[in-house]
Amino acid sequence: MFSRTAAAPTDQQVVSPPSDTVQSLRFSPVPHSQSSICLLAGSWDATARLWEVNHMGQSNALLQQTVEAPVLDVNYKADGTAGFIACADNTVKMWDFQSQQVTTVGKHDAPVKTCNWIGHLGVLMTGSWDRTIKFWDTRSPQPMAQFALSERVYSADVRENYGAVATADNKVHVFDLSQNPQQKGVVDTTLKMQTRCIRCFPKKDGFAAGSIEGRCAIVYTEPPRQAETFSFKCHRETGKIYTVNAIAFHPQGHSKAQGVSSTIMIHTINADKDVRPPRK
Repeated sequence: MFSRTAAAPTDQQVVSPPSDTVQSLRFSPVPHSQSSICLLAGSWDATARLWEVNHMGQSNALLQQTVEAPVLDVNYKADGTAGFIACADNTVKMWDFQSQQVTTVGKHDAPVKTCNWIGHLGVLMTGSWDRTIKFWDTRSPQPMAQFALSERVYSADVRENYGAVATADNKVHVFDLSQNPQQKGVVDTTLKMQTRCIRCFPKKDGFAAGSIEGRCAIVYTEPPRQAETFSFKCHRETGKIYTVNAIAFHPQGHSKAQGVSSTIMIHTINADKDVRPPRK
């Protein structure tokens, strides 16, 4: 969709941005047109916003939805026709982009921190500060399954039949999502400080977790390979340590991009624990 021969775009701010901190950003899983894709954002101003963004970074505001509390996470259905909004008022909502109808599809006993759509099951996974993970058929007001966790949910990710949920005690709860959701085990990340983000490997055999101490953990779970599990320092300068706020994997390799407030680094990870110097 995007040509490599085109001139490199400059940074641009989206039109009609939120009035408070942006908590979550997601690009649509399907293109909006041949030269554009949709971007969904959730913010502490209690809004979710949808833009069309072209290959030059130029944006067009499409939709805006106001909810009752700050938005802690957003995500899409697999076909891109609807979005999910995890809210600090303990609810998760589904936003149909065509009808602009918003429906509450799940509830917790504390703010909902994460929402992930499991496409092959047609099920929504939500994680909360009430120390639970719940799975929802969006047509039913009751969860189809739920699991008590060791601590509050801070981050979660789904890669087809593999799910990983990071909690406040620096543990990761691994789920088998091939059919009915099942918890497979609990893994220590080796991180000493709070986990901020987690992403599953493209091969669905483990995950990477980033922390507030400028460190990233690489953990293999399918099967468990303790000898290949390690962590490395990143996003550090002399006298300064920055939080790892986001991680993303290249879909066709072992490259991992991670970001702080103003810097993105790309690392190539090998099986022998070699992390090649980052490319900023």
